Amino acid sequence: MKSLFLTFLFIAVAFSTKAQSQVEPLEEVMEKQLSSVKNGLSRGFFLETSVYGGVAADDDYTVFGAHFVRSFQFNPHIALGAGTGVRIYDADGVYVPLFLQFRANFINMKFSPFTDVAMGYLPAVAGGYDGGLFVNSSVGLARGLSDKQIRLSVFVDIFDQPIYEHYHYGFNNDPEDFYSRSRVSDLTITSGIKASFSF
Repeated sequence: MKSLFLTFLFIAVAFSTKAQSQVEPLEEVMEKQLSSVKNGLSRGFFLETSVYGGVAADDDYTVFGAHFVRSFQFNPHIALGAGTGVRIYDADGVYVPLFLQFRANFINMKFSPFTDVAMGYLPAVAGGYDGGLFVNSSVGLARGLSDKQIRLSVFVDIFDQPIYEHYHYGFNNDPEDFYSRSRVSDLTITSGIKASFSF
């Protein structure tokens, strides 16, 4: 009976030792996962900063701005986040964008083509115009730096800026005169260059 017990004990210890030798330490698993990310963006939260400048397609003015995005990187390819910033039109005034942003890196390499799309609202904080909806899309090249990424891209931005036209019906400001106001959409399309950094 004693020999049978010792036999079972020996088998249990042998299996336990083999199982432990097959389990990789957590540090080695994490190191392997990080080494498999070549574009610098592993799963987790990142802060992205961008600066950009461009010109309007049909008007004689320029736009400059900066964006700050808090994004979650699902894998080396896909990220989704929310952001804000400041945008300055030299002919209109100052706006504070509020938006959601989607970004996709096409390949998991040190250099990777990418695209991103931001959609949101541009409240006006200075100037004589109202805010409006906007869509910003860019394509470019990203470079991985350890656990960070820098990107350079060209962008196209569409800003649906409402303009209100006022009409006066009547003569000599008679009390029976009346006024009306109609909303007219003014699509402002700009294009330019954007530089971004995720860390």
